[in-house]
Amino acid sequence: MKRRAGHGLVLSALLLGACTTTPPPLTTTALQDWQPRMAWLQGCPHWQLSGKMGLRLRQQAGSLYIDWRDDGRHWDLQASGPLGEGAVHLYGDSHHAILDRGAAGQQEADSAEDLLAQQMQLHAPISSLRLWLLGRPGHTPAQVRLDATGRLRELQEQGYDIQYLQFSEQGGAQLPSRIHIHGPQLEMLLVIHHWTLPASCRA
Repeated sequence: MKRRAGHGLVLSALLLGACTTTPPPLTTTALQDWQPRMAWLQGCPHWQLSGKMGLRLRQQAGSLYIDWRDDGRHWDLQASGPLGEGAVHLYGDSHHAILDRGAAGQQEADSAEDLLAQQMQLHAPISSLRLWLLGRPGHTPAQVRLDATGRLRELQEQGYDIQYLQFSEQGGAQLPSRIHIHGPQLEMLLVIHHWTLPASCRA
């Protein structure tokens, strides 16, 4: 089951609810590192990141600067193009979402997924994306591939393929700094310049 170094370890992971991730019963160094890593991530819901996103949607492409804050229940995403052009503010929780386009007005829906579907005809699993950014699977059955240190290298979930291209040390923890996401309607490359974690979450 173990491949040569650099090729990672292929696993099938079944997610049993919002707070439980159960990889297969393999006694490997990667799996032994995976379990405490997932426990640490699940115990650290408060975070903030800033970076840049390259986005290809249908036949259009562009780049956005992003700032995302999340406390596990409420999330707040601000995105803008170069020089602040096309700024949007998307925020909410599991029961409500608001899209603020400044002078263009606000739109609301029961969830971020519903809001994006209504306003952009885009079906994107925002609830899972919040976890993918951390290097965690979402809340549905997924396939994961680990590197030798128990970090996610590739994740396949809900029709999306997520590749973790680079990690960096943030507050004593290894968090993703470069992520490629490819799905049915969109493709994005996220370059995370900075993570902010509360003192209680630092490794």
